[in-house]
Amino acid sequence: MDYSRRNHYLKFKSIDDDWAYIEDFLTGETWEVRREIADFLRALNGKTDPYKINEEFSQEFVDELLDDFDEEGWLYSGQRLMSGGIGTALFTLWIPDVKIWHRIVAKIWNSLLMLLCLPVFIIGVSILVRGNFPYVDHGTNLGLCYLVGLVPGLMLHELSHAAACLSDVRGNVFEFGIMIRYFLPGAYVVLDSEKIRNRFKKAQIFAAGIEMNLLLAGIFLILLKFGWLDCTLLIYAALLNGILAAFNLALIGPLDGMKIFSELLGVENIVDKAKKLIFDNEAKKILRKRGINGRAAIASCYIIVGFQLLLPLVLILNVISIMGLFN
Repeated sequence: MDYSRRNHYLKFKSIDDDWAYIEDFLTGETWEVRREIADFLRALNGKTDPYKINEEFSQEFVDELLDDFDEEGWLYSGQRLMSGGIGTALFTLWIPDVKIWHRIVAKIWNSLLMLLCLPVFIIGVSILVRGNFPYVDHGTNLGLCYLVGLVPGLMLHELSHAAACLSDVRGNVFEFGIMIRYFLPGAYVVLDSEKIRNRFKKAQIFAAGIEMNLLLAGIFLILLKFGWLDCTLLIYAALLNGILAAFNLALIGPLDGMKIFSELLGVENIVDKAKKLIFDNEAKKILRKRGINGRAAIASCYIIVGFQLLLPLVLILNVISIMGLFN
């Protein structure tokens, strides 16, 4: 039997022995409530009978609490399919109730990912370049290549972000799912790395998806050596994951490359600041007087802003390529 479940985006923090702090991660709304009420809400995991959580609460009082929680938006609605605007929809696959074993598995996953991604990718590319593998042709079509390459590439990309975040005890993951964005398929993860202060660790969380795509590309190419699968299938699958890695490295607002760059520099809203500098002639004059470092900073701003123009172009090309599969 399923019971009431708290909104999984709620974050809890104790103020003192009597009061607690609740924050909605998505909306940023905050509340101060009595400690026993916060503990009761936190215990609503969908598996526990709410009438047995606190024996001091009467059935009538629990009913009132659940009604109040529902009005505040503190209970999970159970709706997994959400619309994100024109051409965008999200479907939730996993809402983790993070346990210690999740963090252990995530630590192992993330450690192996960092250790193996580049060596495996380099070995795979060397096998392809040397052509030292048996050629196998089963007449695989491009549709299957996209399926084999993109599905694990997109899903494991996002799960690697989740694993990297959970590998730190201060990180948390709220949700994982699949989506259609601008009419293109994809996956997503909602995570919270706010409490992680080490900016290099935060940068690696954003880099984990790229590391996974490089690892997958290398694995697909290494499989060429064994002659088990169609060579066209493996090469296209590797190419698609290589493209995903390269695309996500781009300095474009919503992509991993920009997030990595921002974390390493310790600068927020870097695109807005780059745009502001480009149109600020006085600031550019001052930077030019600083010599090569100032001119490099100006050039970097132009590069960052220029990258933003690539996103709509890439999306259009992706739509055209996917449509071509059905012609």
